[in-house]
Amino acid sequence: MRSARYCELYLRTLKEHFGQRKLRSISYGDLEAFKLKRLETPTARNQERSLANVHRTLALLRHLFNLAVREGWLLRNPFVADKSLINVADETKRERVLSGAEEMRLLAACVGPRAHLKPILICALDTGMRQGEIFKLQWADVDLVTRRLTMQAMNSKTLRARQIALTERLTRELEALRQWLSEPKTLLFEEEFAQSLVEQGLVSSLPDTDASLLPATNRQPVPVLGQSVSQAILEERR
Repeated sequence: MRSARYCELYLRTLKEHFGQRKLRSISYGDLEAFKLKRLETPTARNQERSLANVHRTLALLRHLFNLAVREGWLLRNPFVADKSLINVADETKRERVLSGAEEMRLLAACVGPRAHLKPILICALDTGMRQGEIFKLQWADVDLVTRRLTMQAMNSKTLRARQIALTERLTRELEALRQWLSEPKTLLFEEEFAQSLVEQGLVSSLPDTDASLLPATNRQPVPVLGQSVSQAILEERR
């Protein structure tokens, strides 16, 4: 749970729905009905309630059931009676994929000052990886011989390691990128990211020493892709 305040709000919702019912009287069907009802209930601002909000409320209730089982007050947690009622993967709305023509136009625009974006876009298109995952990729994660890429668990949003097959065009781009580098780098797209910051006028150059936007922003710097840049400005450009 994010904070005590949120826990109190979720607990109030549970009390309003289940009233004085004892935990042992609540079945899986009751939990399922509660989930559906919450999804159909608009927020205080009369907006559609997010699945994430409903999941957080259910997570609190599941925790209470786990405590009851641990203390011997219940024999079984009703949450485990059937398929999971909390699926974090469902919280992210899936966007439509680019058509073939749109993809061609996008890559065709990667010329001149945008040429450094092409390998990044191809990586995103061919692997389905998230932006944050792509910028955390290291050369140690890439095997150009077997054409496999390993996404480390700590760099993944789901905290699960996975292997991804490299397409032929992505393999070509990475091979070319590796040959282009004047010296070995840890991160795949460190140079591309640095060049983007320079072109946006965020910094005049990004040497290996800590380049920072602190004089201009008075913000706390954070290490990103081997450089020290302003957290606020990076978040604005995500």
